[in-house]
Amino acid sequence: MSIQAERFQFRPLQPDDLKLLCDWLNRYHVAERWDGQLSEAEIRSRYIDRLKKEDSTGSSPLVVQLGERPIGFVQRYWATRVGNGWWSQISDPGTVGIDFFLADFSMLGKGFGTKMIAELVETLFANPEITTVISDPAPDNTRSIRALERNGFIHLGLIDTPDGKSLLLEKKRF
Repeated sequence: MSIQAERFQFRPLQPDDLKLLCDWLNRYHVAERWDGQLSEAEIRSRYIDRLKKEDSTGSSPLVVQLGERPIGFVQRYWATRVGNGWWSQISDPGTVGIDFFLADFSMLGKGFGTKMIAELVETLFANPEITTVISDPAPDNTRSIRALERNGFIHLGLIDTPDGKSLLLEKKRF
């Protein structure tokens, strides 16, 4: 699979995707960075309401495709709407947070994540309401941090989140 061959597509997660999402979230390289091992029932419970309508945070779970092949996952949300200890330091209502992963371990370290983020940010900034995109990988998640840096995200520093220490990175609309 060539990284230059096709553009990434970001489509809404559908009920039929929950089994695939379960498989992805239970892969070692994903589980160590996300929520650990989850059952299909736990994943269904966590995501099914987000499929019916946009929730109060504006959260959108998305399947990432390269051509016809599903290869990863993104969730995006309006940072000021999250609550529960998240993003209290953010006041700009145009700030969108992103979380992401590539599902196929063999794609890591080959530029796919960098290109996926570039195309995701381009898609997000097509919405004039979005002024800033943020992400908060774990400080030791060097692959994600490098992919964000290669896309012009700047370090804002370490922060405490409900999930522990994270490195906050942001990219502003130019």
